[in-house]
Amino acid sequence: LFLLFMTLLSLSSFLFFFFLMIRRPPRSTLSSSSAASDVYKRQMKARGELPEKKVKKPEPKVVVVEEESSELDDDWEAEADKLEAVETAEVVKAEAAAALDSRQVHRGRATHKHYDDENKEKLRSPICCVMGHVDTGKTSLLDRIRRTNVQKGEEGGITQQIGATFFPKENLVAATAELNLKYKYEQNLPGLLVIDTPGHESFANLRTRGSSICDVAVLVVDIMHGLEKQTLESIRMLRSQKCPFIIALNKVDRLYGWKPMENKDFATTLASQADHVKQEFRTKMAENRTAFAELGLNCELYYENSDMKSTISVVPTSAHSGEGISDLLLLMMELVQRFREGKVTYLSLIHISEPTRLLSISYAVFCLKKKKKIPRKYS
Repeated sequence: LFLLFMTLLSLSSFLFFFFLMIRRPPRSTLSSSSAASDVYKRQMKARGELPEKKVKKPEPKVVVVEEESSELDDDWEAEADKLEAVETAEVVKAEAAAALDSRQVHRGRATHKHYDDENKEKLRSPICCVMGHVDTGKTSLLDRIRRTNVQKGEEGGITQQIGATFFPKENLVAATAELNLKYKYEQNLPGLLVIDTPGHESFANLRTRGSSICDVAVLVVDIMHGLEKQTLESIRMLRSQKCPFIIALNKVDRLYGWKPMENKDFATTLASQADHVKQEFRTKMAENRTAFAELGLNCELYYENSDMKSTISVVPTSAHSGEGISDLLLLMMELVQRFREGKVTYLSLIHISEPTRLLSISYAVFCLKKKKKIPRKYS
């Protein structure tokens, strides 16, 4: 009975699953392939060999703007054009006012007979910066002029700070009176402010500061050593600032057989020297001239220099005997009055001669009034 029961049960279950298989629709080829692919992907994912799935970015939706927005855009553009027209009119008005002021300045210069004389009375004291390599005699030259002994008080005899000395007009006129009888230069400056800068390699920032504020400079060069490291650095600074300078060819008293003449001008002193001393000086002068020419600079003795604008004047000096110092002071004043007089003159009116510069200033003022950003080409 038990075997019969188990036989009937197995037969009924077989028939039940058979009928289910008959009633179920057959699977398509696509579904079977997708199932196989799913199994394959699961296996690859388990191994860690499945590449990352690329996420497709959704396409931006296109928003259809109604016709009313175009009308608003037209109104905004019309308002912007109107505002731009008003600003342009104000710019033109400012330019015209500035041009009128410029014409009045020109007219004032033409009708005022004593304009130049008044300007000469309004000169300020120019700033002169003394630069050069360490131990070339910069402080010693100033000590000779002001009759002090600052150099020996410095630690190790090396200047370690910026020093300033003001020479009034009376002292400058007295120091150059004998030499000026020969050259007859005008002396309209109220004085001279001389800045002494350190020559040591560690004080490059002080030399940079001094060269940035000066109106004229004196480059001190040792006639025996020529151009040295800090001398070249000083030349680069002065050229970057476009500052005119004079070369003081110091320590001429170290030439063999040199006979010093206290506080005399250099031309007189050189004429009284022996022939072999003159020849040695010409040799040293030629060597230094060649060194400057290699840097693209022309230099010549100041009393042989016919073009001070393109050729740098060289003044041989001696800090111990005072030779050439009167030449240096007189040449400094002449250089300022000839090429830097506009920079050291007090003016009550601003004289603008370039139309492009006038346009730049007027437009910059207009932008500042409107609190707008000034374009780079006008700043």
